[in-house]
Amino acid sequence: MKRQHDLAREHGFTLLEALVAVALLAVLGLAAALTLNSSIRSERIVGSSIDELQRLQRSFQWLRRDLEQVVTRRGRTEQGDYREQSLGASESGQGVEEGVVLDFYKTGRRILTRVPPSAHLERVRYRLEQGRLIRDSSPFPDAPAGERWYSAILMETLLGMEVRYFSEQTWHDQWPPTTAGPDAGPLALPQALQITLETERYGRVEQTVLLHESL
Repeated sequence: MKRQHDLAREHGFTLLEALVAVALLAVLGLAAALTLNSSIRSERIVGSSIDELQRLQRSFQWLRRDLEQVVTRRGRTEQGDYREQSLGASESGQGVEEGVVLDFYKTGRRILTRVPPSAHLERVRYRLEQGRLIRDSSPFPDAPAGERWYSAILMETLLGMEVRYFSEQTWHDQWPPTTAGPDAGPLALPQALQITLETERYGRVEQTVLLHESL
């Protein structure tokens, strides 16, 4: 019996040793698979978080850049009626869920070469549609009905957007405010806007933008 055992050792592992080795390999393989799966999941979460943060930053950059170039102008609607309100904010005021939130004219539009002469003004509007923040722009300040808008989706998972207006040392939920003084006519601008974007991941994020033309 002892000789047979010695011969078995000379020719390789015993059955018990082989079973133990297979079990250890299975445990190590399972641990490696779980670690790899956890790493992939973490990488996806971090990547999604970075992408959403970049979209949030880019949205605020667009808003700030556009609003810092806002101008007062008595324009016309798509139906040809006079449009007095320089910001054109939704009358629902704070807590807008769907529809146009901001609508205004801005200067600083870049004129490309080899195109017909056009205005340096641009009409811009921001709207919410099914949780998406969309920026629309038109090179025609008084675009007729049916004219094409150039649209860009800035965010896709927005829960809400709020806009407040600072004027005469007071914050207002709509513009022009219902308690506006004699100087706050239809073409008057507030001194600043406070914009709040509500996201699922980062909660409520605020930015205050000064309007240069009102200073």
